[in-house]
Amino acid sequence: MIKSILFTHGKLSEGLISAVEVIGGTIPNLTTLSLTLEDNPDDVRLQLDQLINKASSTDQFLILNDIFGGTPSNQSLISAAKHPKSKIRVIAGVNLGMMLELLSSVEQFNDVDELADRCLEAGEKGIIDSSRKVRS
Repeated sequence: MIKSILFTHGKLSEGLISAVEVIGGTIPNLTTLSLTLEDNPDDVRLQLDQLINKASSTDQFLILNDIFGGTPSNQSLISAAKHPKSKIRVIAGVNLGMMLELLSSVEQFNDVDELADRCLEAGEKGIIDSSRKVRS
């Protein structure tokens, strides 16, 4: 089973989930983690480690972060490195297009690498200069 974890700064993860639910429904096997000003980053990483540790040995993880080099991204990479036997993909730059692709595709894939690639493609395609698009 592929489990997804949306780990972002502030309330971004909750906002993305809310938008996905308005548009299309609930993403199965998705957990959110948020890093607030009050949080110790190591404590939030421990929460992430616990999610990975309590999974079955065949579970795979797609961890989505808001920005590469930010604390959620860095902590996700540390957790992934601490679990070399688990199949974990960490992707930074999450956007609504990527989350909607996750909603529609998560149950179609048995391999997290294929799902991650599909979500990356959708996220990239969703970034458009709308002003130029409507002028052409």
